[in-house]
Amino acid sequence: TGTNTATKWVDTVYEILHTKNSDQLIESLKEWTEPVNNFVFADTKGKIGYKLRGKIPIRNSDNHKGIVCGWDGNHDWEKLIPYSEMPSSIDPIGGYIVTCNQRVVGSDFPYYIGDDFRPGNRASRIISRILELPEGKATVEDMSQIHSDRLSIPASVLFKKMLKMDLFSKYSEDLVSLIKEWDFVMNPDSKIATLYSMIRKTLIQETVKFVFGDLIYRFNSSEFSRAYTFIIDSIYYQLINQISGNSKFIDDSVLLKLLENSVITNMEIFEQKFMEDKLDSQKWGKVHRTNPIHPLSKIFPKYSSLLNPPSVSMGGDSDTPQQGGYLDNFEVNSVSVNRYIHDTSDWKKSRWIVPLGSSGHPGSPHFSDQS
Repeated sequence: TGTNTATKWVDTVYEILHTKNSDQLIESLKEWTEPVNNFVFADTKGKIGYKLRGKIPIRNSDNHKGIVCGWDGNHDWEKLIPYSEMPSSIDPIGGYIVTCNQRVVGSDFPYYIGDDFRPGNRASRIISRILELPEGKATVEDMSQIHSDRLSIPASVLFKKMLKMDLFSKYSEDLVSLIKEWDFVMNPDSKIATLYSMIRKTLIQETVKFVFGDLIYRFNSSEFSRAYTFIIDSIYYQLINQISGNSKFIDDSVLLKLLENSVITNMEIFEQKFMEDKLDSQKWGKVHRTNPIHPLSKIFPKYSSLLNPPSVSMGGDSDTPQQGGYLDNFEVNSVSVNRYIHDTSDWKKSRWIVPLGSSGHPGSPHFSDQS
């Protein structure tokens, strides 16, 4: 949401920083305009909470589907969703709050918020990790382990299905053993994490062709990057849901054929790599790397080596708590803006990290010291 008039966001930040308790904190968010985002908090008395903050207009259903006429009055904003009715959760019975950009309200919520949400895989994995902890005994180290968790739920669903279909049996016995032993963790040294990502990519491409035919080639994915990525990702998660038995997206026989073709397309290449160097070149951390480019590098290319932060190896992907989304070539293009762990019983135990570093100055020692 954006507005054509001034907002009180600066006042809001001031009020947030000067609140004395959780109740004041919730009230201080009232005038926050944008970005609309999830706000979580905890206080020293044990209270925890969540609030979706920001201004969201109430619009008719046509506004939810795309661009509409702005001159006939039929699609005007009515008013804003009242702050008191924005999604919130205070001291939930379960004793925890998890938000990973997934949809936070059900179909019974009376207002339209948006459609561009991530699936619940990361949140589900975090919840499972929390439930493994002794009640009331979570430590900073426990939270650090959850932040860095790299298990992919979609990978688990997909590979278990393909193994059940016996799609790998005709390949090298040693390679098949590696596949069967994989724990679905996207670690930098994992070779099968790379195979999964290759199969995932092919499966998406083949499914998109089946669903859209030649129409898909009319879109310039760079021009419509966010919308295009949202559609492509949605298709993949529809397939994962179908494999899990939760819904039906395409005919089952078509799905099985797509899975088979995706394995054949990539296993021939992967088996050859296995024969060459035992897949050392295919470790996930070797193909899944950051490649940050400083905005001034294009203007001063001869100084790019000084301006650009270092390229670093990463684990995870877009479905793991340690988020590491990537482009078609597996280059990392999406990570968490920052990570915080706060211990409200002892603030000195708190930790935080800001990739790549806390300074934006290439000459600063803190430009990339948190890589």
